[in-house]
Amino acid sequence: MKHRATRFIWATLIPCLASTLVAQGTWGSPDRRQGAGSAFDLARRTQVVFGGSSGGSLLNDTWERPSGGSWSEAAASGAAGNPEERQNHTMVYDEDKKVVIVHGGTGAGGKPLSDTWEWDGGGWGRLNGLLAGPETTGHAAAWDAANKRMILFGGESSQGLENATWQYKDGVWTKLAPTTSPSARKYAAMAYDAGRGEIILFGGGNSETWRFANNNWTKLAPSTVPQGRSQHAMCYHAANGTIIMVGGNLLGAGQPTGHWQWNGSNWTYIQPNLGSWFEATLGATLVYDATRKTTILQGGDAPWHLRFTEPFEWDGTRWSIPANQIKPSPRAKAAIAYDSTRRRLVVVNGEEFGPQSAFETWEFDGDRWYLASSLQGPGVRSAGMVYDPVRKVCVLFGGESDTYGPFQDSTFEWNGTQWTGFNVTSRPPGRHDAQLVWDNKANRVLLVGGRNASGVLRDMWTWNGTTWTRLIASAPWIEKVAFDSDRKVLVSHGSAGTYEWDGSTAKQSNPPQSPTTPIESMAYDSLRQRTVAYGSQVWEWDGLRWTKPPLVGGPVFRPGPVAFMASVGRVVLFGGFYKNSYTNDLWFYGQAGRLGRFEPSPGITGGSFGRAVCAAGDFNGDGYGDFAIGQPDANGGRGLVRVVSGKDHSTLVEHLGGSSSTPLATGWAMGAALAAGDVDGDGKT
Repeated sequence: MKHRATRFIWATLIPCLASTLVAQGTWGSPDRRQGAGSAFDLARRTQVVFGGSSGGSLLNDTWERPSGGSWSEAAASGAAGNPEERQNHTMVYDEDKKVVIVHGGTGAGGKPLSDTWEWDGGGWGRLNGLLAGPETTGHAAAWDAANKRMILFGGESSQGLENATWQYKDGVWTKLAPTTSPSARKYAAMAYDAGRGEIILFGGGNSETWRFANNNWTKLAPSTVPQGRSQHAMCYHAANGTIIMVGGNLLGAGQPTGHWQWNGSNWTYIQPNLGSWFEATLGATLVYDATRKTTILQGGDAPWHLRFTEPFEWDGTRWSIPANQIKPSPRAKAAIAYDSTRRRLVVVNGEEFGPQSAFETWEFDGDRWYLASSLQGPGVRSAGMVYDPVRKVCVLFGGESDTYGPFQDSTFEWNGTQWTGFNVTSRPPGRHDAQLVWDNKANRVLLVGGRNASGVLRDMWTWNGTTWTRLIASAPWIEKVAFDSDRKVLVSHGSAGTYEWDGSTAKQSNPPQSPTTPIESMAYDSLRQRTVAYGSQVWEWDGLRWTKPPLVGGPVFRPGPVAFMASVGRVVLFGGFYKNSYTNDLWFYGQAGRLGRFEPSPGITGGSFGRAVCAAGDFNGDGYGDFAIGQPDANGGRGLVRVVSGKDHSTLVEHLGGSSSTPLATGWAMGAALAAGDVDGDGKT
């Protein structure tokens, strides 16, 4: 149904009178997971992922990625109406009803589940009572297109391993009675060969290949047999009429390399073109994107302590990562800072598997990653970094070096295109995990604390582009810090309590409550005007009190720095090492309902982007709902409003305060508050 055309009012109230959106803590990112389910919705041309486990925690969130597009969360973990948390379930697209089917899996406490759910793109629906289906986990399933049914085999129930064959058709489960069947097993994989009208099953703790056709199983004897395995993934690649098999846990051997293809009679080994690390994954998913004729590998646990979050795509000849999904390799101990001029998060180096340093500079613009520099620049990890908006460079100090030892004292600057090193005679002692912040009161870079061979450092230095100057030799109040750019004070918190330093004097605060667990790092959220303290818990400081906000989801704790990314209005956390694995996931924390990837246009900066937001109806008359975003401090203080429109909200039009079409009274700013209404009385809202 189309929306009626609307017009909205640009309120030109002074910014101090504008109300802000209600804030609540939220995290958002499709992190690496094992034992998830995935299917490709042909009608909507969208890949759907549900559940799995991450960091030892079961999930029940739903994510979608349109063909060739980016991920978005369709149903948050814990949302009402979701299936319960689970892993090792099956997920199949019902081509007849045009819904995605989820069945079984392992729930809380390791219990095998028997429920069946359907996802239509708008919500989950459950089949109740006797129609629910068999109790099983680690089973295999595929959609039999010729007979318009889902076939399920094996798995494990509370009674042990199973070898039953079930069909799910027209919302009804039926146990079939084939004359021959594979032995009882779990973690097998199977796929429907559409060209031959049959289902192929492989493995599940052995190296057997079975065919299911005409309601019966037949054991095959190919001349080439892959090594036995479990927890692998299989999918039919329609473009060349073969079944692809990737990864798995090999029997009596290490991780597999490459992948295998089934042509209807025999298996063929395919040499990997990207290396064996991603094709040796356990508990991943494979789906076929019929729109782009690619098979997509997603999730799973890879060897060498790696957790990849990006999809890998097979076009029938080679594997690649989609351009809009390329990101840094999994790593910990990277330095991060937000370049407010170019509106990019800068991520430098880090520690990869080995451990060894990753010598790369990456940038994230809120939507995509870009490799800005490789194999040049500072050869360190665990460095401190901050952006200097006056000199328009990122300043990096210290860190650990594979070659020169754990406590470096080098200074580098990144201008967006190249690194410059400085040979400074008088400089801070070498250290790693230094904290660098921007002091907008004195317009200077501050280096605060860190660690060296003697333990925790509590000194403070300032850098002007050529010289380091020590401000404080040591102070007991210096611990984890962030700079409050609105109140222009350095906030410090740790075992000594909470302190604020105004540039000359440190004053202790005595809030009624304080963080109850150690703080890993802090960043100042200038949108919500509070300091965010990150650790195993998240706390916020508003200058008077500490509060522990309610969190929706959240990453498994891992050590690492956080930074505020103003272009998306969120505090960001990248990568890390947890549960014996490196990861490259990216998490955002901030205001609920915040418009994650929209940012001010080039040449316009300011912390009030999103000060006012409203639904604008169908402002441009294209049949789709629009919304408006205000930024009163942009456009030389005259303000502006951006209207976001289009079916996928990809069109953005700016309306500048003070222009001929939007005149302003002297001293007023547009975009401080917004409301929709029938301005001219023509009956249109």
